[in-house]
Amino acid sequence: MPTPAEASVTPAPTSAPAAGWHWPANARVLVVDDNLINQTVAAKLLQRQGLQVALANDGSQAVQEVMHTPFNLILMDLQMPVMDGLQATRTIRTLPNGAEVPIVALTANVFEDDRRRCVEAGMNDFLAKPVSPNLLYATLARWMGATPH
Repeated sequence: MPTPAEASVTPAPTSAPAAGWHWPANARVLVVDDNLINQTVAAKLLQRQGLQVALANDGSQAVQEVMHTPFNLILMDLQMPVMDGLQATRTIRTLPNGAEVPIVALTANVFEDDRRRCVEAGMNDFLAKPVSPNLLYATLARWMGATPH
């Protein structure tokens, strides 16, 4: 498991992003999930859109990443070891780089109580796993100010 200093940002692919959205230049998304498969799937979907992706394995690593790097958006799982997504969100909201960044829950927890807890923790939106690429992109576009093309 990499430390926050070892966690790397995957550069955006050099090919043109998939049709549909025009993202802000050099847009960076932090994917926070303890499951390597979920991280890989999310990263590939985001990279297809020309977005730069950083990965964190738990909420504690996410906090460290946000302390050192500004992000345009954070996709946050809820249930993780070390620090869960709700506590990570509360902590990120106290940081200069985290006060305004959109945080979207991306979780298998789909009950209304889960949604309420996400909002109370400071998350901006909620997506249920597995998420369709189109819904993921539309949600990111809403919070990142992307425009259709």
